[in-house]
Amino acid sequence: MTQFMICSRRPEGRTPEGVVIRSIADSDSPAVEVAKHYFPTEGAPQIVLDKSGSAAPLVDAIWERLSEARDFVDCPLVQFLGNLMRVKIAFVLWCSDDFDELPRVRTVDELLAAFRKQASMQPADVFLWYSAAD
Repeated sequence: MTQFMICSRRPEGRTPEGVVIRSIADSDSPAVEVAKHYFPTEGAPQIVLDKSGSAAPLVDAIWERLSEARDFVDCPLVQFLGNLMRVKIAFVLWCSDDFDELPRVRTVDELLAAFRKQASMQPADVFLWYSAAD
């Protein structure tokens, strides 16, 4: 399956090395439909990728660390999503067209637990969403 990631708006400042953010308006991906579903009132959702144009390598970096029993909290994707949570920017990770009723994370600890569970095997497909709103 193909891993996708979006956030509700572009964060200010720098992103971690290896993380690329592009406007969904520049994309013909299924991300447009997912953005409408999860961020119906946001005007500028962004797609999150690596430099190759894919989101999967960002998740695979976490899988690699987990498979080697190493800490993964300094992986670029974890740093990036943690930063989004701190500034209350919503995000969604999903695969293929399976984006309905994703499990929600509300804290960084829940995010890390979700990665430990979902990215521990290959393919490391991650399904979750975060929103600061209740």
